[in-house]
Amino acid sequence: MALNKIVHLANDPTENSGFKKTRGFKKQIVEKDDDNEAPKSIRLFHQRRLRSSNDNFSTERNKRNEERTIKLPANIDLIRIHFYATFQLDLQKKIL
Repeated sequence: MALNKIVHLANDPTENSGFKKTRGFKKQIVEKDDDNEAPKSIRLFHQRRLRSSNDNFSTERNKRNEERTIKLPANIDLIRIHFYATFQLDLQKKIL
């Protein structure tokens, strides 16, 4: 059984009240000057790299879809699972 090494945990962060995300970090006060603030832009190198990565992804995905051995009416590449319990080792073993 091949395991997918990419795991996307999309639980709602407001449901977990036991973990403090700001632990160890102090609040930083940033003063903003609305007059001198320029809009942020993405560097050209990063734009090109993202475009290239997106093209490679699309090409590989199309190749995968064409080479599928079982033809289905829809291609499923990602499944989202909402856990209503804490995702610990025993739950991970049950899922896998």
